[in-house]
Amino acid sequence: NPHGTKFNRLLVDNYSLENYNQYPQPAGQPDPYALCATCHYVEGTLSKDDLSGTQFKTATKNLHWKHVVEETKSCRVCHDPHGSTQESFIRESFKMNDQDIPVKFTKTANGGSCVTCHTLKSYERE
Repeated sequence: NPHGTKFNRLLVDNYSLENYNQYPQPAGQPDPYALCATCHYVEGTLSKDDLSGTQFKTATKNLHWKHVVEETKSCRVCHDPHGSTQESFIRESFKMNDQDIPVKFTKTANGGSCVTCHTLKSYERE
């Protein structure tokens, strides 16, 4: 809508620009991932027990759930919805306290590895 919406940056639904969000939101609070949910099955991706909604997982743990729900990191910390040179729209960096924090993701045949907020972490789906 070129003449305005009630959402930030004229988007069609709510999209939080914060690095950290509580999910699910308390009653009466706007869903920080409402825009993401217009294309993605957010409930499945962020389910603790259902591993079928994501490829970012180990054999027993949904790593999207761990990062977004348990650690309250926003999807935008890792993903850039406008594209990236890395797999799965993984961003090259994100801003934290006015600093650019690099994100280095490496896809493997059965998972991947990432260096950013922590030392090298790898995961395998099986």
